[in-house]
Amino acid sequence: MKKLFLLFTLVFILTAKINAQDDLKEYGIKVYTFDKDSNDPASMAYLDDIVSDYNHFFMDEYHSKSMDGNMKKKFVRYLVENKQLDKIVMEDPYAYGYWVNQYLQSGDTVLLKNFLENYYSFGRHGKNRPEQIPDYYDFFKFVYKLNKKHNLNIEVAGIDLSITVIKPDFWTLKRFFEDHELTSIFPKDYKRILKLESKKKVSHGQAKRWLKKFNKNRISKENVLKNKLRDDLIHFDNIVSNLSDALKMHTLRSYFFHPTGYRDSLMHIRYIQQVKPNEVAFSQFGGGHMLLSMGPKVKEYSNSYEFKSFTSLVNKESEYAGKCLSIHLVYGEKEYSFASGGYFFSAEEYNEFKSKTNYQEVLLDFSDSIGPYSNISEYYQIAIFLNGRGY
Repeated sequence: MKKLFLLFTLVFILTAKINAQDDLKEYGIKVYTFDKDSNDPASMAYLDDIVSDYNHFFMDEYHSKSMDGNMKKKFVRYLVENKQLDKIVMEDPYAYGYWVNQYLQSGDTVLLKNFLENYYSFGRHGKNRPEQIPDYYDFFKFVYKLNKKHNLNIEVAGIDLSITVIKPDFWTLKRFFEDHELTSIFPKDYKRILKLESKKKVSHGQAKRWLKKFNKNRISKENVLKNKLRDDLIHFDNIVSNLSDALKMHTLRSYFFHPTGYRDSLMHIRYIQQVKPNEVAFSQFGGGHMLLSMGPKVKEYSNSYEFKSFTSLVNKESEYAGKCLSIHLVYGEKEYSFASGGYFFSAEEYNEFKSKTNYQEVLLDFSDSIGPYSNISEYYQIAIFLNGRGY
């Protein structure tokens, strides 16, 4: 009886998966499957004819789970071997790319570990995620080895803001001031950095007051700063402006408006600043940021606007148009249940959503390897549009 039950369960799961994929195919969506743990190059051979037409690859990620290191490694390795990858773009602030690139150039694992421990322990996307430290530590060591093996210079670009938690910004400022001997040029500002960095939590008001005083002090010392930093001035300016933009976004939130459009418009600008049209780049963000065309109308409080993901804005740039491919991970564990970037919706809702967004996409089904999701019915429609967040 037990064996019969198990057999019935297996047949049900396989039938549901086949029905789900057939349903997606009816909508004109390409569906592929592969084992994320397989080292067989043939398991990704279906991408061979696809990647030749694109330079910019955008893939969903599910923030609420630990990073799936094997899947990320596999795709990065594929692009290295088939497209000579140039950039890995992160849904993280500019400082993230700065510190990881310092490691990729030097091989200093102590620096990498210190940065990751600081960053993920104090909040990524508004939540502490210390469980992700080993995953990203292992991943960036993997990228370092790829650079050495293939004689490449793959860099990491952070194009997002410090969304809700800004304490890591002051770890960055402290380290940057010390590494570049700015402590004697701005002694009072450095002292305030030390005080804020030592706190368990840094409020946005405290950060605003620090930034206001620093900008005022900087005016009279701009030439000294330029001579001191030289080529590193651009990094410093980006780190400071990133903090400034994060504080502006927090102000918008204070007025009962979630500034998704503001955030994605800045990511669009930072992407084209850091990734050239002819470079090959791999990005992994929450599903809302990966839409290749303008999204449907989003209503927040009394405001109604058309959602514009940074990917759609990049794809509209003349030098990037037609070179962007959006890859959406699909998790399905029962008939007519799917998810993009961790957001679940019915087949009918998916069809309606797709008709509004005109996806140009490849769907990768990891339902066999990600593991079961509980309470799948708690996810309604396309959550990224219900609240405008996308992360």
